Amino acid sequence: MFDLINIKLRKPTYDDGNGFIAICAEKETMRYYGAAGSNITTEAQAKNQIDWCLEEFNNNGGRWIITLHDSDEYIGDIGFHNYDANSHKVEIGFRLKNKYWGQGIITKCIKHLVAHGFTNNHYNRIEALVDERNQGSKSVLIKSGFKYEGTLREYELESDGYVNLEMYSLLKREYENPTT
Repeated sequence: MFDLINIKLRKPTYDDGNGFIAICAEKETMRYYGAAGSNITTEAQAKNQIDWCLEEFNNNGGRWIITLHDSDEYIGDIGFHNYDANSHKVEIGFRLKNKYWGQGIITKCIKHLVAHGFTNNHYNRIEALVDERNQGSKSVLIKSGFKYEGTLREYELESDGYVNLEMYSLLKREYENPTT
């Protein structure tokens, strides 16, 4: 568990199932999230998502639950997945219930997890794929030191058709020496 000012990051438990169901019901939150993990409506689906989150810890990644410091209630999740051992790279993803947007929570979580990933997990590259329409996530990543690399055209199929995803990344050398 990571204890940050006003928020905590902890490993998921099956008690978080209702949190996953609730966040997936928020249309504005899930608008640009993509297909994977976005249509959780049952306890069984939530359990599968929690199993996936926990399994990622065994794959040099991990998906943490975001809670308020004074509560253990799920308000979002963030973490690493798709670790590539040959290249020491990983993807970061996140979501937060919309009533907590604009409070710097995700920025704080990213800052902490980036430090953890480069220091403890020995990543060389952390990347993020973002729906090009998702201005909020792009702003958070840029504020966190990530650099825009380009657009992957019609990269993902969603319910309303193909969408373009933008690639952002942060390299370990940039993290260690922000002037590079």
